[in-house]
Amino acid sequence: DEDKPQERRRVDHMLLLGAGGPRKPHVVQNLVFKAVEYIWPNETAESPSMLVVASSNAQAKNISTSQWKARTLHNAGCMRIQEMINPKMRPGDKAGTLETLWGNVKVLVIEEVSMVSAAIYNMLDFRAMYGRAKSHAVTERNYKEPECSFGRCPIIIHLGDFLQLKPTGGAMSLITNLKSLEEQGELKEMPAEFQAAMRLFCKLPLCYELQETNRFKDNRLRDLMAFMRNPSAALPPAIAR
Repeated sequence: DEDKPQERRRVDHMLLLGAGGPRKPHVVQNLVFKAVEYIWPNETAESPSMLVVASSNAQAKNISTSQWKARTLHNAGCMRIQEMINPKMRPGDKAGTLETLWGNVKVLVIEEVSMVSAAIYNMLDFRAMYGRAKSHAVTERNYKEPECSFGRCPIIIHLGDFLQLKPTGGAMSLITNLKSLEEQGELKEMPAEFQAAMRLFCKLPLCYELQETNRFKDNRLRDLMAFMRNPSAALPPAIAR
């Protein structure tokens, strides 16, 4: 698609789910990282072909390898802690840094997306748009569209488990039920860009779930975790005893 105009290029955005133990980072490290290194090796360290991001430094270190170092979401957005609404997030003197960082990105990996709030998800999308606005036909008007999200990044892989970790500090999850908030009269208090981020995430066209786990050697612990995730099911006999 590189010979086509930006607005006609395909995008493949997906969610890779899995309960504790299926080794989602292992899959990414040993398949995605190696494929990207082979197909799109970095031109420079400052302008990578792939960005790997996470909510915290600990999560970033967990998915990093010697070749690919993950960043925090704020680092990837060249952002400090500030008000997360669009008029306050235009890049100003960070425009050049964003353009260098995001200009050559072909693959974006978002680790533990269940911990990413709607506000932070929109922040990364918005700042990525400014990093690629001059080269990828994206603007503040269209960046919320699925085909334009994250500056028309061709491949985006979200990793996580929404039955485990949630955004910290009571922040709004990407899968919060907007209709329920509206019925409770709370939706009008939420910034429009946060709502747009939630709708964008819920439009992901591809969703895969890894069901096997390698974390527990004792099958009873595995059964107990499965029961905790689905308590309406019958309690496994080994646990019942």
